[in-house]
Amino acid sequence: MARNRSKGIKKRRSGLRGVCTFVFGFSVVFYGGAKVGLNSYNITLQQKEQSLASEIARKKSEVEDLQAQVHSMQDKGRVLSMLGEQVQDNSGNIYVIGDSGQ
Repeated sequence: MARNRSKGIKKRRSGLRGVCTFVFGFSVVFYGGAKVGLNSYNITLQQKEQSLASEIARKKSEVEDLQAQVHSMQDKGRVLSMLGEQVQDNSGNIYVIGDSGQ
């Protein structure tokens, strides 16, 4: 009566094999999450870069406009200095040419 004892015995997996499977699965999930997270962060940074570049361009145009205004004011100062005493300064920014007797 020789019985086949192999049917009743279950093979146990090695504990090391389970740990390795867990570590591998965790690393795959971590890699996928990191890749998605970094790609979305990269997109956010690109959008921020574009908005900053447009703001820089806008500021440069404002600076150029202000420089043109300063240049025109310098020209105005030269004209007023050539007129000499014919020009009377009133309130610092209103210029009256000639004397109307007031």
